[in-house]
Amino acid sequence: MDADTVCLTFNAGSSTLKIGIFDAGTGAARPIGKGKIDFDDSALVLRYSLGTTASSARFRATMASGLPRSSRARWITCWLNCHPAP
Repeated sequence: MDADTVCLTFNAGSSTLKIGIFDAGTGAARPIGKGKIDFDDSALVLRYSLGTTASSARFRATMASGLPRSSRARWITCWLNCHPAP
């Protein structure tokens, strides 16, 4: 699997953003990982797993922590658009 065959899906709900990570190079997309950001948490943290390895990453931007939930969803969408994969 290489970066050209990975597919990301985003499911934005009212309080979370769920991310699916799929290997699309096998002919049929095969799930290989997942992620979730909970907008109700005081700090924005991406919790994710690839295979059996689970981890988390805290967003450094402190300005998002004081925003209402609806604005946090908008903020994270803008952040994702401004930080494309290499």
